[in-house]
Amino acid sequence: MVVYANGFRIALNDEQTEAVLHLTQNAPDYSDNGDMTVTDECVGAFVLPAPVAKALAEKLGAIFDGSAD
Repeated sequence: MVVYANGFRIALNDEQTEAVLHLTQNAPDYSDNGDMTVTDECVGAFVLPAPVAKALAEKLGAIFDGSAD
């Protein structure tokens, strides 16, 4: 399944052994009188062991640096 996400929140547990990653979608929401607010909806939540979270961060950095293999 493909889900569009344009935001995220991430936190570590106290022991720094797991990271919780929430992918979010920020979208406009219009009321009946035309007022607009932005909603922030969680579209995916993941608990990652620290080595996996670190590997993901390193791989994303490498992709954007152009050094990914």
